[in-house]
Order: sequence, then C-alpha cells, then structure tokens
Amino acid sequence: MCYQHLAGGNLVPLDSLPFMAVQNGNGSVSSGNHQLPNEEKMRFHQELIDSLQQKEDFKNLAIAYIRMVETAKDELGYRASDSLLHEALKINLQLGNPQAIMQTYNELFFLSFNTGNNKQAFNYAKEALKIAEEHHYQKSAAIIYSNISLMYIRQGDYEKANEYNFKSLKVFQQIDDTLQMARSKLSIGLVYIMLKDYDKALQNIGEARDDFIAVGDEKGYSISLTNIGLIYIHRKDFKLALRHFFEAVQIDEQYNDSYGISSNYTNIGEVYYQLGNLDKATQYLNQALGIYQKFGDKSGLATVFLKLSRILTDQGRLHQALDYCTQSIAIFDQTDEPVSKKDALAQLAIIHQKLGNYQLALNTFREATELKDSLFDIDKAAKILMIEEKYINERLTNENLNLRYSNDFQQLKIDGQKNLNRTYLIALIILALAMAIIIIQLRKKNIAYKFITRKNLELMKKEQELKNTRKKIDRLSPNDRKVAPTITPDEKEAIMMRLDKLLDEDKIFTRSDLTIEKLAQRLSTNRTYLSQIINEMYGKSYSNLINEYRVKEAMKLLSDPDIGGRYSIDAIAKDSGFNSISNFNIVFKKFSGVTPSVFIKNIDYQSLTPSDNTLKFTNL
Repeated sequence: MCYQHLAGGNLVPLDSLPFMAVQNGNGSVSSGNHQLPNEEKMRFHQELIDSLQQKEDFKNLAIAYIRMVETAKDELGYRASDSLLHEALKINLQLGNPQAIMQTYNELFFLSFNTGNNKQAFNYAKEALKIAEEHHYQKSAAIIYSNISLMYIRQGDYEKANEYNFKSLKVFQQIDDTLQMARSKLSIGLVYIMLKDYDKALQNIGEARDDFIAVGDEKGYSISLTNIGLIYIHRKDFKLALRHFFEAVQIDEQYNDSYGISSNYTNIGEVYYQLGNLDKATQYLNQALGIYQKFGDKSGLATVFLKLSRILTDQGRLHQALDYCTQSIAIFDQTDEPVSKKDALAQLAIIHQKLGNYQLALNTFREATELKDSLFDIDKAAKILMIEEKYINERLTNENLNLRYSNDFQQLKIDGQKNLNRTYLIALIILALAMAIIIIQLRKKNIAYKFITRKNLELMKKEQELKNTRKKIDRLSPNDRKVAPTITPDEKEAIMMRLDKLLDEDKIFTRSDLTIEKLAQRLSTNRTYLSQIINEMYGKSYSNLINEYRVKEAMKLLSDPDIGGRYSIDAIAKDSGFNSISNFNIVFKKFSGVTPSVFIKNIDYQSLTPSDNTLKFTNL
C-alpha cells in the first residue's frame, strides 16, 4: 500500500504488478486496456474468458482470470476476485506450471493483504516463496521477501521486516534492478517510520521516490509521496504533508487506485484532525470509510473507526466513540495488528475514563501498556540496526575484495615497489573497515539507548494519569472491588488514600532511611497489612515500589534541563532517596534499562506521541 497506517492504522499495499499477461496468436504479450470504461472493461474480460473456455485454452484462461482481477478488482469486489484467483490456481496446479502457480499465489497475497486478511496473505506468500526457492527463481524470491516484510511491519515485528527487506535489496542490487531496489528502500523506510527514526525514513523513501521517477513508475512515486507526507505529519509540518497527500491522490485517481485514494483520504483526515478542523477531518475519513466498506478492507475499516472515535471523543459524543473504538479493537484482533490494537486500547481507556467507568479505564489502560511493553524489545531494536550493519559490512567487504583482486592482477605486471604499495592499500582498507565497524557499533548502541530513554520518558508522562484514575477507583463502593478477608474495605481505602498522599505529595520515598515498618507506622497500620495492600494494588513488593518511585523521581530531575544540567548525578541520587551512588546506578539500570549517565546523554525533549497515521505499502 501505501503504507498508510501507522500505529493505530492499517497497511494498504499497492496494486500488484502484472506478473503475467494473455498471449496473442503470435506469441506476444498483451496486458489489456486499463483505460477502458468500467462497463466496457468488464465486457471485454468476460468475452475473452468465454472465448477461452470454448477453446478449452486453460493456460490462457488462468491468465485471463488473473488479468481480470488485476484490472477490474474495484468492479468485482473481494469475493468475486478471490473466486477468480482460486479458479486460476486450480488450473495452474493441474497444468503443473510452477512459475504460474507461484504468480497466482502472489496475486492471492496482494488481494488478501489489501483487504486485511493477514493470516491468509501470510500463507499465500509462504507458498509462493517455497516455489521460488525450490526452482531458484532469484528475482521472484526477492520480490516475495519484500512482500513478507510488509506483513511483519503490520504485525509490529520490525526486526523480521528489515531482515527480509535487506535480503531482497541485496538480490536486486546484484541484478541491478532499479525498480525493485526502489521498492525495497521504500519498505525499509516504512520500518524507520514505525521506529520514529524519521531522518533515516526520509533518506530511504526519498531515494525510492527518485528511483521511481527515473524508471517512470508513477504509482511507486505516488506511494513515496504518501509516506513522505507521513513523515511531515510527525514533524508537524502539516502544510507539506497535505501537499504530498493531495498530489498522491491525483495520481491514484488517474489510475483508478481505490486503495491508494482511501489511504490518502485517511491521512488527510488525520492532518485536519491534528489542525483542529474536526468537520473536514470527519469528511475525509467518511470518504475513506465508504471505499473501505465497498471493498471489504478490514484494516482500513478499523483504522477509520479508531480515528472517528477520537473525533467523537473530542466532541463529547462518548457513546458513539465507544462503539467505533470497540469495533476497531475487534477488527485489529481479527487482522492480527497488535500495534494498532494497542493504540485503540489506549483510546478506549480514555473514553471509559470520561464516561466515569474508572475500573474499566484502568484495566484497559493496563492492557494497552502490557501490549506496548510486549511489542517494545530493546534487544530487537538493536538487532534491527545489526541487520542493516551486516548488510552494509557485506557490501563494503565485497567492494574491497573486488578492489583487492583487481590490484592483485595488476601487481603481477609491476615491480616490488608496487607490491609494497599494494600492502599499504590493503592495510588502509582493513583499517578503514575496522573504523567503520567501530563507528557503526557505537552508533547502534547510541540509538538503542535512545530507544530506552524515550520509552522511560513516555511512561513517566502516563504515570500521573494512571495515578489519578486509581484515586477515582478508590472512591468506588466496596462492592466494586475485590478485597482480602483480613482487612476491611474501609480500612484498605483509608490506608490507600494516606499512602497515595505520602508517595505523590509528601514524597516520603525520598527519605533514604525509609523502611516498611516506618511507612506502616505513618499509615497507622502494621507491616503485614501494608505489604498485602501494596501487593494487591500495585502488583509488586514494598522495596520494588519504593525503588520505582525513586527512579522515576530521579528521571524527572535528570530530564529537567534546569536541574539535570546544574547538579551532579550523586546529588540527584541523594535527593531521590538513594543512600549511595553505587546502589543508585544498579537500581536505576534495573528499572530503566540504562545507567543514569547514558540516560542523560540520550534524553529527547520532543513530545512523545503515539503514531497513528496510515502508511502506504507497495505490493512487490
């Protein structure tokens, strides 16, 4: 697609490339007339199919089925298109043509992917890849690698996505296929959008755009425009974002590309929402919704439902917002899109909170947080960088080996002094490679640390909201909460209220000599009851609770430029309640994933907001 959805969105691949075409009597290939009016187009295909059926020309009949889906899928709809492709698959399986079978699986992949049937799409891609690898169809295998990467992007597995992206890019560079290299770069750019590395995203997608222009691929150019528009949304340059989206729409309309049009309408709606123009946002989102409903695009429907839910929430129409948001979560479950589901759950928690359903709000927020934590894996983030580095290192090694072999050949013709020069050259190459590897490794580590720091700062922002919600829950009736039989609900509520005040307002955790006994004494209870309450309400031990508060306090101080830049780490550790710098370093790294010094170096003061735009994918 247009990878037009990001967090909270759906991925919409582009139309598939014409892998096959009907053969004319002279053996030449004809792709059919894409510019025919809809009625004439359908009549042309139907007459061709009837003729081939009468002649029992099954090979070309299978091709005709595929061509009909490629050029008239908007008129056919999902079910009819799926039926025709399965008829083509049945014929090709009977004929035993592996290339035709593989290409039919590819077409089924495109159709399923475009309509949000992700599990089916994955199965079709795997079947196609099995044939490509078995028969050594190098280029076809690389194209399928790119398609599989789109599936992993949709599922939030960016490590796997880039693994397949760089596998495909390596093949396309070996065979010098500019068009397919552009598509691989585009997909790599999508991964970096998801990882919020917008500089790298713009670099890769910009290169893809230029390559599409060079080979005259207007639809690829349109996809690039859409995804560059997404980057400008994240950079808050809404004017440039709209300009890219509207230019992409013009191209999509020229090619009658409904998937591209709907993806861009979704993104345009998002821009107007960000600008506070809710009427225009609703207008474009409803236009996208109509297209998604027409073609049964589940991912697209869920994406628009979520965005409309946000608008309705802002307008105070909470029950309608609840309905749309609930529908989006159900669909994201079906389409196996955990990243989008996480954003929908976060929105659902907001709606429940505004409706006064505080227990539901807390439960939903926790579910969203758990899902987010399961998706974020710092080891995976580092591995993504290692995949790119491995690819770069292999290219450097191959280029330098070629240079060395060329030099060896020349050295046979020159004297001993030239041999010495060759030795110097090889030494310089080895030194350059070593320096490149060291630089890349340091860069990988720094980017990984930035991931951890950003995650911690984002969690800090959410913490206060969760605390406020919990306070409201504490005011619910005793029947609304489960309590242990050893302490009455009234006693528990009183202790919790006092504990909240001591932690949030008095910051008692900053006392380095604080113990559970001293805290229990301040709360007019005993150690056993206090430990029980902390375990039930926070899901953790006393020591972990206090240390977590201390680390979060330290992170707040360190991230404040007026404090972190003026005071030493030792001073901030003591102000946060730690009695030694060594203990502070150990506990800080345990809860945040990095040491305090690394945290300071990698602080990003930009606003941390979830991504919720529609990426534009390409079918390869």
